[in-house]
Amino acid sequence: MRKSNTFKSLEAMEPRWRIVGREGWNDYSEIDAVISVRRFIPLKTLRVKPALKLYNAWHIGVPAILGKEPAFQAERKRDLDYLEVNSLDELLNSLQALCDDVELRQAMIANGRLRAKETSSVNLTRLWRRFLTDTATTTYERWFNGSIWDRRVFLQRRYMVVKQERVQRRLQNTLNSVQSFRRKFVSNPVKDLLGITQD
Repeated sequence: MRKSNTFKSLEAMEPRWRIVGREGWNDYSEIDAVISVRRFIPLKTLRVKPALKLYNAWHIGVPAILGKEPAFQAERKRDLDYLEVNSLDELLNSLQALCDDVELRQAMIANGRLRAKETSSVNLTRLWRRFLTDTATTTYERWFNGSIWDRRVFLQRRYMVVKQERVQRRLQNTLNSVQSFRRKFVSNPVKDLLGITQD
């Protein structure tokens, strides 16, 4: 089977890929860019994932190429925060841009340093303190001072939300497994039997 143009383009750039394990997850000393793309299709289950990979890139001082995830998008204030990709071609174009454009790289790194201040330990502590004193405490007091019926209704609604999210996650996992099975065991053998090659 012939290699696709996508893989030829990737080889031409000669990137040195490094998948970091648990031992060196915090060592960015030899990393030029961070790529974090779970899938090129939006997943509802990603709405609960935090933007930690983006924060890390800002604090360490490397540009980030990220997928279309709600957590990343919620943190984005300007284009220099990170490069968002929705396809493999966009990923390759972003990699090429970072290789070719030194000014873009430097601008993203400088912007990341500014954004990193927002997620410093001092700022995060202040935000958590404000949440606990202003939001969590007042919400609890309002719930506690309500009637027994109001409290039961509130807890029942929260239970139903949690249950619904669990069901959605299970359905999404099942769908992902079926799609993965079809790609692995159905699509490729059929293509091979028909002699279809990728250009």
